[in-house]
Amino acid sequence: MLDLTRLISRSGIAALSGVDRVELAYLNHLLTLDAPVFFLVRTGKGCRLLDRAGGQAIRDRITGHTPWGRRNIWSLFSPRISSARQRAEADLRRLSVAASTRPGLTRMLRRRVGDGLLYLNIGLSNLGARNLAAIRAMPRSDIVVFIHDTIPLDHPEFQTSSGVERFRRRFAAVNRYANTVIYNSEYSRQSAERHFQKPVPRPVVAALAHDPVSPGDLPPAFRGGHPYFVCVGTIEPRKNHLFLLDLWEEMARNHDIANLPHLHIIGRRGWVDQGVLSRLDGSVLRNRLIYEHGDIDDATLAAILRHAHGLVFPSLAEGFGLPLIEAAHQNIPILCCNLAVYSEFLGDTPIYLKAHDRYAWEKEILRLAKMKKSDVDEEAGNRRKTELPTWSSHFHKVFRQL
Repeated sequence: MLDLTRLISRSGIAALSGVDRVELAYLNHLLTLDAPVFFLVRTGKGCRLLDRAGGQAIRDRITGHTPWGRRNIWSLFSPRISSARQRAEADLRRLSVAASTRPGLTRMLRRRVGDGLLYLNIGLSNLGARNLAAIRAMPRSDIVVFIHDTIPLDHPEFQTSSGVERFRRRFAAVNRYANTVIYNSEYSRQSAERHFQKPVPRPVVAALAHDPVSPGDLPPAFRGGHPYFVCVGTIEPRKNHLFLLDLWEEMARNHDIANLPHLHIIGRRGWVDQGVLSRLDGSVLRNRLIYEHGDIDDATLAAILRHAHGLVFPSLAEGFGLPLIEAAHQNIPILCCNLAVYSEFLGDTPIYLKAHDRYAWEKEILRLAKMKKSDVDEEAGNRRKTELPTWSSHFHKVFRQL
């Protein structure tokens, strides 16, 4: 049984985050298994249980192959959630095979699922102690949770205080109830186990993958042959966008703007301090050298990466880094901070730079910008000597050990 609470909460959002993509990959994989599969979703009115057909229907809606249905009369009782979420929950009511209030979760699962339940929580939603205790009460049940990183515990300065406290509660519940924890890297495992109380849940480490997609049309803002670099990811403090703004503004002061590469920032605005937003909105280089795009669909992003002179990724803390895998698939240069986790799955493929060494970043960016795009791609391809992880290898490793 896979928990889909996080993916349902993302209804109405144009592009999925990294954690969303991993949960979707697990949904796709479970639907291929020759075994009984179920899906659990927590709503404001309790939990909903879906069978295989319901899971397939939700997958088709999340991926855009089928539109979400209409709101119904029950949507009037949830006025505080968005219209998109109301439509998603209306579909859940239509598709579910059972429902329960939180106190009745164990009873519902015993009646509709039976003994021997393997519960998978990939998106870190619905991890309250009461929910996990109810699932643990099932005979011969196993609880498996994916810990993507422990950044809220290791770097609370990059999070809101409420976000840190919420993560602490979920982490403690995982420590108490989970039989197994899946990690995307050995680095994430070591980080988590420093914080766990004993006994530590059994670990499974399996690198994440990226599903290559056929590139779509290149948007007009990226055409014209001018070299450009992209930064992909939610705009939040740990992603270090402020460093890139400083870097491009310094290059503009020291060089002819007409000869400088463009910077395209791709990703929704997350929680950020007002200083970053003010700099981004008020920069004199905005829409001249620096462009912000918000969320972009996968096919368009693939086209943008294919024509880029490189990915700039100065993030200060990561549990993995899916944008780097996407860039590696496109054979474009990757400029990133020298975080230990990257070497696990990319080896020497990226160009590693110190977090605040503007001189080194500028030197590499200008060097690549002066090269022909074909030469840039060839250099990136020559650097890539590490086999990229696949979802097939990920699931083989995970389910073999489970």
